[in-house]
Amino acid sequence: MASLTPGQRQRFGQQLERQRIRGIRELARSFQLSPDQEDKLVSSGMSLGRARKQVEDIVAQRQNFGPGYQVVSVGRTEKESFRAAVQDSLLLRCGTKLEKPAPGANELQGLTLREIAREMVIRSGQRAGGDIRTIVGRALTTTDMPQLLVETSRRTLMEAYEQAPETWRDWCETGTATDFKAGKALGLEGDVALKKIPEYGEYTDGRLAENAEEYRVETFGRKLVISRQAIINDDLGALTDMPRMYGEACAALVGDVAYAALIDAALKMGDGKPLFDSAHHNLFTGKGGAPTVENLGAVVTGMELQQDSFGRVVTIQPRFFIAPIALKTTCESFFNTQITGGPVVGTQAQPLVHNPYGGDFFRRIYDRRLDLDAATTWYLAAARSTVKVFFLGGVQAPYIESRDNFDTDGFETKVRMDVGAKALRWITLAKATA
Repeated sequence: MASLTPGQRQRFGQQLERQRIRGIRELARSFQLSPDQEDKLVSSGMSLGRARKQVEDIVAQRQNFGPGYQVVSVGRTEKESFRAAVQDSLLLRCGTKLEKPAPGANELQGLTLREIAREMVIRSGQRAGGDIRTIVGRALTTTDMPQLLVETSRRTLMEAYEQAPETWRDWCETGTATDFKAGKALGLEGDVALKKIPEYGEYTDGRLAENAEEYRVETFGRKLVISRQAIINDDLGALTDMPRMYGEACAALVGDVAYAALIDAALKMGDGKPLFDSAHHNLFTGKGGAPTVENLGAVVTGMELQQDSFGRVVTIQPRFFIAPIALKTTCESFFNTQITGGPVVGTQAQPLVHNPYGGDFFRRIYDRRLDLDAATTWYLAAARSTVKVFFLGGVQAPYIESRDNFDTDGFETKVRMDVGAKALRWITLAKATA
């Protein structure tokens, strides 16, 4: 990884984190750990290998074996095997792809939710005769059926959240908040340039300055209710379509929070001024709209001549070009024109103008939220120290908690996100307006 850029290292780290979380969740679900146990494993930050050992211990204790018992050898009881088969059969019916469904899952796909309820009542040692509504009610209150339905909804929601095409992940950094109090993201600047030391001369101390930006994590949430009627009607949409919408909404929420830190002029920096301000030398009025060599070059030059708090030029290299979707076609036409290998930019008087920003000079990002702000405004961002998205406890996935719902004779799921975002430095960002 030594040859990777800071941005590439960040994205690689984010990819590893997503793989760690996905692996732990799949491991926990394959052995029917509770949602709380699963969330604790994820939020602990432990590696997949350590999480596997934890699961071994949990399963071994559940089966009355010693803590050294190996997961690969742990057998399931008949009840656990049936529960796993039902769980995977529901996921398969809902369109979820499983690499290795539990034995019997394919055969159970043909059962409706009512039939599953009846079967679970029978396997719990109860009579399953009489009205189907009574049987479903009994299954929801005396068997594991609510947990199976909750897990189906949970898996669908998490899958939708992880697969949502949100662009903030491409250029923002992530951080961990330990509580809901206002936190401070600290950064250092230093006048540490080496000075010439004459003969018998003395060394002088370097000077450091600390900058701090305040951020706060807030809670966002909604409830998802699945009723007894939905189960009686075999309404798989209640188990999949609605949770999928909630998962996509969670992903969109994080994107909203991240981009608000970039475009919300009401948010102030540590000096009391907006992120983009003439005093910060990062607001370029009249340079927005369709990019040209002239207007883009002016913004790039402005970033490369940015000064730190000691008045020293720090040469910020822009890495990301962030623009509204309305400009995407025009921007891509511009960035894909250069003097060799294709059309060229220029005018009739100067038809062969070289495009120094063509090709992969920038990583381009287009997001719908910028269209709502101003369809002619675009931004440049450095590879790091731009906007950081903070998650409570470092948990980037939605928190999901379920319970019986007395009002609907079904159950309800509470979906929650604890997230906040803040721009860290103004010299790493630039804004061009029309």
